[in-house]
Amino acid sequence: MIRLLVPTTDDCRGEILDEAIMLAKNNLGKDTEVWPIDTRTQFLLMCSADADEMIAALRSGGYTDDGDVNVFFVRKDIHTENTNFCFGATVLNNIVISDFRVTHSVTGRATKVAMLAYLIEHEIGHTYGVADDFRSTGIYDMHCKDPLCVMQQVTSVGQLADFAKRNITERPEDAAECYCSHCRKRFEAKA
Repeated sequence: MIRLLVPTTDDCRGEILDEAIMLAKNNLGKDTEVWPIDTRTQFLLMCSADADEMIAALRSGGYTDDGDVNVFFVRKDIHTENTNFCFGATVLNNIVISDFRVTHSVTGRATKVAMLAYLIEHEIGHTYGVADDFRSTGIYDMHCKDPLCVMQQVTSVGQLADFAKRNITERPEDAAECYCSHCRKRFEAKA
């Protein structure tokens, strides 16, 4: 089961995230549930901008490795120890994704939806270890080199927007195509 925990809002940002979640759910083909983030969890997420610290707080707050995947969405910029910002981070079955740079740096609703769907699919792929056998150095560890696979690494808003725009026009309609054939096989084997 994949749990998507979202901030409760009635704004355009929330609508875009809802659309992205629906697109990702269809592309992944996995059982998913969408839950509002409760006050206690919201507090845990707001205590830091460091994604690794957020996940550590969530784990100590009860979101442990219970077999389900937890995807938490935050409305602020986040970073890790080795980055000045990141779109998302994954530790075991807990994922934190920020929509901040997507919603504040990009125009075009369809592009924002595609970018957020990419981030969801990408981080869930890390949870299932779909690209763990791709090794290089640094930030590109555990990322695919296929240009149409969501497991490729992007490090800027521009790269993410380009990827999303390319996938809007080039990704086949088949829902199994969010991952390349190699990453899809690993996803299916572990999911």
